[in-house]
Amino acid sequence: MNDFDLRKYKLTERENDVLKYVLKGYTNKQIAQKLYISQDTAKAHVSSILFKIGVGDRIGILVKLFKKNIQDFINNME
Repeated sequence: MNDFDLRKYKLTERENDVLKYVLKGYTNKQIAQKLYISQDTAKAHVSSILFKIGVGDRIGILVKLFKKNIQDFINNME
């Protein structure tokens, strides 16, 4: 079973805000502009999110979400 429940990663409110933009494909610069923070701060939040979720890059987050969605789909078919 592939478990990807974001609550278990204990992201901060700001990290959740940043994650929403990461999932939309925004760059650190774009995230910084949207959230009125510096690029360095955006980068630090992204790094923290990656560390907490246990992936090496943004694609790793998408892969985990994809696998979770596929598993949910399969479970709903049974």
